[in-house]
Amino acid sequence: MKKGLNERALILSVAIIAMISPFLHIIGDIMKLIDNGYYSVTSLVIIYISFTFLPLVVVGIFALHWQKLGWLGFIGTILYSLAFVYFASTAINPLVHMHTEVVNGALSFSALAEMQGFSYVLHGVFMTLGGILFAVSLIRSGALPKLAGVLLITGVIINVVFNLIPIGPLFAMGTIIRNTSFIFMGIYLLKKGMSAKQTDSNILQKEEAA
Repeated sequence: MKKGLNERALILSVAIIAMISPFLHIIGDIMKLIDNGYYSVTSLVIIYISFTFLPLVVVGIFALHWQKLGWLGFIGTILYSLAFVYFASTAINPLVHMHTEVVNGALSFSALAEMQGFSYVLHGVFMTLGGILFAVSLIRSGALPKLAGVLLITGVIINVVFNLIPIGPLFAMGTIIRNTSFIFMGIYLLKKGMSAKQTDSNILQKEEAA
C-alpha cells in the first residue's frame, strides 16, 4: 500500500507541474507577442519559472515509465532536461544584470541568443535532439497516449524550421504545440493518479472491513 501511495504522489506531482509549467511558458510567449516580439521583465520572470520546473516533468515522466521508455527515453530525458536548466539561466541572467534592453523593454529573442553565444546554439541542439528522442520513445512505448509524443515531436520540428526561416510571430507556434503536449501529458497523468487514489481507497475499505 505504501508503495502505491508513493507512486500516486509522484504521478500527481508530475501531473500538476506538467500542466502549470508549460502553461506559464505559453503566457510568457503571448506577452512577448503582445510586446511586438520583445521580452519584458514580467515575461522573463514567467518564462524563468516555467523553464525551472519543466525538467522535473521530463524526469518525472521517465521515472514513472523508465522500463518502457528505455535508453532512447533516458538519453532524451537527459538532453531535454539539461537544455531547459540552461535556458532557465538565460532567462534570469538579463534580469540579474538588468541589461539596458530589458529595462527599455527592447530585448528580442535574437538579442538574447546573441548574449549567450555558442552555448545557446549548443543547448538548442540538445533541446531538439532530446525532444525528438523523448517523443519517439513515448510513441514507440505507448507509456502515454501517442498523441502526446506526436505533438511534442511536431512542436520541436516546427521550432527548428521557423528558427532557420524566421516567420515573425509564427515562431511561437512550435513552442505552443510543444507545451500543449506536456499539458496533455499532465491531464492524462492527473486522471491516472486520481483513478489510482480511488482504487487505493477501495482496497483500504475492504481491508478495514475484513
